[in-house]
Amino acid sequence: MMRRPVCVVSLLMAVLSCGTVPTPITLPAETEFSLVNLSRRWYATIGLRPADARDSSEQPFVQSKLIPPGAVYRKRFFDLFPQTGGCPERLDLRVYLFKRINEDVPIGLDPGEPVDPQGVASAEIPDVVACERVVVSTFTIVLRDSIEGTGVLKIAQETEASQDVTFTGQNLSPLESLPERLESAPLAGQVVTPDGTAISGIGVLLRTRYRVTDDDTALCPEEPDGRCYSLPIAIRTTDEQGRFSFDRPPGAYRVEVFADGFLFRPVSVIVESPIDNIIFIAEPQP
Repeated sequence: MMRRPVCVVSLLMAVLSCGTVPTPITLPAETEFSLVNLSRRWYATIGLRPADARDSSEQPFVQSKLIPPGAVYRKRFFDLFPQTGGCPERLDLRVYLFKRINEDVPIGLDPGEPVDPQGVASAEIPDVVACERVVVSTFTIVLRDSIEGTGVLKIAQETEASQDVTFTGQNLSPLESLPERLESAPLAGQVVTPDGTAISGIGVLLRTRYRVTDDDTALCPEEPDGRCYSLPIAIRTTDEQGRFSFDRPPGAYRVEVFADGFLFRPVSVIVESPIDNIIFIAEPQP
């Protein structure tokens, strides 16, 4: 007796045996958001909301932590907007800038770095194009250095959604309270000889990165594209194991080493923290 073919229960065998093709599943884009504070003077906080949720009370602005100069705030869109399932097509933004009270003291050397809660500038920027036009691994907004009371943002730089925004003055009601500050993270490394011997007593400097507007590169002529580095914000000496460590919020920094009687390879490195494996090679001068 001839038996008829039987469809197998499993999905794979069903596809092979019965000829059915499952419908492809489109997963939401795994994308994160970052605000890079490349100002020398402003602390910043940014609020985000999907633009299509503007009329919904269920999706208020999600406010970032307070971000110091040189620091980077990162967050997955899935964590910011779990209801929308990832990167929104368009965003509404609210940006607040705050001035350090002791502005004449370099950032990092001012104990506690107190901030004026009144703020210096704020603005709402509606309907910013995000994943509607381009999907990138990190949707980045850069806050640049500027004159007193002015915010200069570069949104989605070098993508199809790129735009520049400048705002002046307080265009929003003040926040009821300042957000928590961005947590610190380690920035560390070691100074050793070519054969790996640790060297103690080597000086190490830390500087934050900042960026001026495109038409103001005269502030740091050695960097024609507008990338500049601050005065030293912290100094350390290496310990018995040749190690050094700074405790600063995640961000863009330049680390430099110095000491009489040594040549260094390299003399400085540009890093984004957290990082704990920076290595400098020191050779005695002949």
